[in-house]
Amino acid sequence: MSSKVIKLTWSEVAEMVRTELRKIIGRDVFCVAKSDDDIYWDISFPLERLPLSDLHRILEALDATDSQRDLSLPPEEDHADSVSSLSMTVSQLLLRRNLGYDWEYLHLAEDSFWVLGERDAHETNSDFIKVGSQRFPLGELKSRQEVLEHLSENGASHRALMDICEEYLGKYQNELCWYYPTTDELHLGTFLLLVKEGVLSLPFNEVDSVDYELFCLEDACLCDAASINLLIADWYRFDSDLRHAMEGMRRYYEKREVIGNENKAVSDRS
Repeated sequence: MSSKVIKLTWSEVAEMVRTELRKIIGRDVFCVAKSDDDIYWDISFPLERLPLSDLHRILEALDATDSQRDLSLPPEEDHADSVSSLSMTVSQLLLRRNLGYDWEYLHLAEDSFWVLGERDAHETNSDFIKVGSQRFPLGELKSRQEVLEHLSENGASHRALMDICEEYLGKYQNELCWYYPTTDELHLGTFLLLVKEGVLSLPFNEVDSVDYELFCLEDACLCDAASINLLIADWYRFDSDLRHAMEGMRRYYEKREVIGNENKAVSDRS
């Protein structure tokens, strides 16, 4: 594992992406790299819009997967013929192309962009999932069938799932299970559990006061890159909407406090 660390300014990141765009579409496009928070960044075009035909050429040159294309192209119902920015997915593919390697971690700061570590080439073929700094070998975990049989025999509830999570916790100091609270059109939420075959999604529609979430086992399925990408994209939207709403609420109360203090000061003087 390399200990390579690179610190870039946001201007340098934009220039590196600009260089790759020039190679692909054959012309220069002014780029701005920016971060919305500490986990999301992208490339925008403040001086022009990028034709959709150029975006397709970029995705083709990057060998983007179907799921990466879905996350990067505007919705068909928008009937857009151009874009004003690139998604984080495409931005990162372009930056990787310029660097010539993939990284272990990114750290986004207000004035800098940190590229940490260099991913070993063999990792893409290794049968483990890395969460933070921990690696969990999938071959040691329960199979999808074992999990579903246990749930089916023990009530198909979160209480039954905890039997497996507690076993994982004792062995790996991690339950290897994550609650995903946002809803789709069919379910109230899901649990993502690591299993021998990968990631098992356990959706639910009901919550019981004793057994907690009641799983829809008929809809349980193994995830793939496309489904995980959709979950990530939905989470970004949920997180952004909620943060913006709470920021508006905070500004409202801060304004009320200022007005209240001003009114109190006037009242004290009179």
